[in-house]
Amino acid sequence: MLEFELEGHQDYVRTLTEVPNSPYIISSSSDRTVRVWDVLQQTTKQIIHNHQKILTCGYVSRLGLIVVLEEGNYIVVYPLAPGKGSAVRLKHWKVQK
Repeated sequence: MLEFELEGHQDYVRTLTEVPNSPYIISSSSDRTVRVWDVLQQTTKQIIHNHQKILTCGYVSRLGLIVVLEEGNYIVVYPLAPGKGSAVRLKHWKVQK
């Protein structure tokens, strides 16, 4: 079993998602950031920190897109781009009830 700590979030981690066929995992946090981690190198590869609200879930699509749900029913989509720094928001929707 491999055990180590990844440090970087400033508040509770809400979700942890594996990126299939890669060494990456995605975490979203109450600190309003999404981080892409390389578990083999144990480093942060990408930080997305322009969220206005707390993130409640995260997912990586087969197309390589990070999809997160912000508190208040907002869906936000970013490209998965490890090593590119912060990502540009591709799409932002308000989900109606």
